[in-house]
Formats: sequence, structure tokens, C-alpha cells
Amino acid sequence: MSMVVRCAVSTLRDLPDAFAYEGYRERFLPLTLGREYPVYAVTSFKGGLWYYILDDDGLGEPIWYPSPIFEIVDGRVPDHWRLGQHAVGDAFRAILSFPEWSEDPHFYERLYDGDQIAVEAFRREVERRCVEQASDRHDPGPGVEPSPA
Repeated sequence: MSMVVRCAVSTLRDLPDAFAYEGYRERFLPLTLGREYPVYAVTSFKGGLWYYILDDDGLGEPIWYPSPIFEIVDGRVPDHWRLGQHAVGDAFRAILSFPEWSEDPHFYERLYDGDQIAVEAFRREVERRCVEQASDRHDPGPGVEPSPA
């Protein structure tokens, strides 16, 4: 599976200053220490990288978290992802994700607001990643013979 991270901290208090906006360090962390999470987008903000993942709240929308919270388990970028650049005020923010998100500067807001087209695009991406993960579990890799069933 590509773009997977593992939660590596149980507190936000030790985050670098770039991630210390608006009391973020005091925020509850709905993540499980040691659990692996597929990444659905990567963006830059305040000098750092942030990963959009489905956290343990079970809300169904990806939430962004600062990259220092995680260890990278699989850093391969999915083949179908694209790099986008979205205007945010007077600046630009890069986003790496599946095309529906990377090409639409309002995708996240539409997804969060329940827009059916955005919800369906995200659901397809989640399913695609689940199929990829299941395939990876059954594929021993190049040059390795699968064990008999």
C-alpha cells in the first residue's frame, strides 16, 4: 500500500513551533499510538507538511495532522495522484492527492459540507486504497513465490 503513516506520539506538546498555531498543542488527539493510517492528501502549511487521514473519530472526512506526529511506513505516492496548487489568501498551498482533490481548490470544503460529488470521489479513493491494501497483503512481492493455500 502506498502513502501510509504510523502514529508515533501520544501528545502534541513536543511538536515544532511551526505546528503551534491556535492552541493546537492542547488539542485532543483522536489517533492511536502505533496504528497505521492511509494518507489521502499531503499539503504544506506554516512551513511544514500535513497529512490528511481518517482519524479514530470515525467522522468519514479526512482531517489534517502535522507530519511530525507520524512515522512514514510506506512513502510511495499512488500512481494516480497529482500535484495541485491552491490560492489561500495572498499565498499558495501545494496539495498532493487524487485528481478530484488536487485539481479543485474547494474540494475539501465541499467534502466537509457533504457535497455528493465530493463525497463520492472521496469514497472511491477510500475503496481504491482498501483494495490496494488487500492486494498488497496477498502479493508477497517480486521474486517471492506465494505460499500454498
